[in-house]
Amino acid sequence: AYFASQSAEGEAFYHRVAQQRNQAGPRFKGSVAELVAANPDLVQQMRNSAKKCVACGKSNATILAFCNACGQDLRDTEEEYTENVCMGFVYGVEHGCRYPLTLSLRAEDPGVLVYDDLLARSSCHLNAIPTDCHLPDWRHLLRHPTRGLQLMRRLDDACWSAVQSQFWECDAWRNTNFRDGAFTSAEDFRSQIYAGVNAVPSQFQVHLQYIVPPISPSDYHQFLMGKRLMKNRWLPLEYVISSLEALE
Repeated sequence: AYFASQSAEGEAFYHRVAQQRNQAGPRFKGSVAELVAANPDLVQQMRNSAKKCVACGKSNATILAFCNACGQDLRDTEEEYTENVCMGFVYGVEHGCRYPLTLSLRAEDPGVLVYDDLLARSSCHLNAIPTDCHLPDWRHLLRHPTRGLQLMRRLDDACWSAVQSQFWECDAWRNTNFRDGAFTSAEDFRSQIYAGVNAVPSQFQVHLQYIVPPISPSDYHQFLMGKRLMKNRWLPLEYVISSLEALE
């Protein structure tokens, strides 16, 4: 009832976890384009090669036949350069060409940002990105597997720390999402999280997605239709870790 927005009782019952707050403002007051103009060596870091949806404007991975925000057909859409929002977050840019580059913060340290996904597929869907390097996609991890493993484990641990402290340990959130006894322990719960990366991303900075069950009914339907966690695009974290371990 809550997800369908049909019940005031469901709306009152369902618990949402407030985002973290800080007083930090933008480190660069201006747009992504202005940052690049002032720092031409960043041009490759600040752009993606993508399909831009003509209906909603979202940047989509080049292999997608549909927009994963609004469902618009992209089969005849040409590839173009779009703004790299993830790197905009890294550099603290004030705004992009369409909207302010603010985020719903969950955790941060000198090397990692954890934030709520802008297209959250569940009540807890986090992204973690490294802030001390630029890696357009996961394939760059394969060039230095030991360092790649260290990075992915660092992103995984940062996401889990945020989930455990802000969601799992919140009785109100846990009780509105799961029946009593659904998980035997925090580690049992952790093993059920959909963690992974997109093999072909829409944003050219490696980012770990951390989708905590249950996913929304609409997204579960899209999954059954082959439009979420897509074969040949979604790479589970276990696969990425195993691949890097095999190359060490």
